[in-house]
Amino acid sequence: MILPNNNISIMDVRNCLGYPSMDLGTLCICDNVNMWSKHKPVIWHSNTTDDNPNWYKATDGKCGIEIPSLGSNFNIIDTSTWTRQKPGGGSGAPFRLGDFRGYNHNAKPLVSTNLIDDITVNRGSNSTWDFYPNIITNADSSNLSLDDISLGGKKLGDCYVAVRIDYNGYTVYACSASTIRNYPKISVNLSSFSSNMIGQKMTARFFICGDYFAQKTSWIIQDIQYCMYSDSTNKTSIGFTVKEDSMFTIRIDSIGKTLNSYSSVSNYASSNNALQLNIAGDVYLLCTMTNKTSGTYQVPLTNLLGNSSNWWGAAFQKSPVAFYNTSGSIISSSISIPPNGTAQIVIRWNYNNTSNTNPDGVTMRGNVNFKYLFNGVYVSVSNEQAAFYVKSDSI
Repeated sequence: MILPNNNISIMDVRNCLGYPSMDLGTLCICDNVNMWSKHKPVIWHSNTTDDNPNWYKATDGKCGIEIPSLGSNFNIIDTSTWTRQKPGGGSGAPFRLGDFRGYNHNAKPLVSTNLIDDITVNRGSNSTWDFYPNIITNADSSNLSLDDISLGGKKLGDCYVAVRIDYNGYTVYACSASTIRNYPKISVNLSSFSSNMIGQKMTARFFICGDYFAQKTSWIIQDIQYCMYSDSTNKTSIGFTVKEDSMFTIRIDSIGKTLNSYSSVSNYASSNNALQLNIAGDVYLLCTMTNKTSGTYQVPLTNLLGNSSNWWGAAFQKSPVAFYNTSGSIISSSISIPPNGTAQIVIRWNYNNTSNTNPDGVTMRGNVNFKYLFNGVYVSVSNEQAAFYVKSDSI
């Protein structure tokens, strides 16, 4: 709702604010007043504003908004936000009904995080975490603009959004590559976090600064650095966790009932065309392992488990029987996957579980889902493409 630019009444203001008072002073300092409106009660030394079109910026030029600055103590972000500077009445800051002319009760914050919940990112699948703050650049003239507010002599639109992420004495700082008016994005390089920070709940604190900087781990105080606006739906201090759920994946491409003889899983995509195995219940899975990191990844094979069904209809989990290279030679310890590359491996799997004797001619879905032990937790590494079916040997 936007109030008219003339013939405004106390009742108009009361109804717009939804505040049960007909007293001008009470309405001027009411918390229901939207500080993002360009026109609102501000501290201005005169009983009239008609002689100055920039009265809405108030006597200090801050547009009636108090913006906390920060030095090297980033912890103040946890409890600080932008607040409205209210006139106090009297000759120095009189209450004026005319301040409400053109007041926009639905004006929007100029720059905000849109963050409510803690952040969790997986550097096993993403090299960066990208953050796009919410920026208002096309609001109508009743909303404050990025050019109306200045921080340390620089317009808000010409400043940058940045973040400080810290845990137990280790800190990462990252900055948007473009200014606020140009729809900034912060890209945090996740490789900067040391191994002891992985899986830990860190704290991310967002702020505004005057100068761009490349990602770094130490801070030099800038001339312009301020807290961002914060409320319950735009948190500026929030939990931040980096995980490594899956540094690589395993995809089953082909299967066979003997070593070195494989056919595509697509040949066995229905229960009517299942691969019939021998009485031992073994299947050989020709797999592609894909490294999602920029460094060589060494996979200890003892850390791999598989999940599948057995012939008796139960799901079970166990270690594969054996691992082979594509030439059929046993791999006993580990396999190396090149940076951002792939490696092939043959995994021998057995569906019998507790019995050496197959049930007669049972057909079932044969897919095996693999898990990898990483930092004490088994995480899924399967990149399943399609279902395939196997059949137990006829007795």
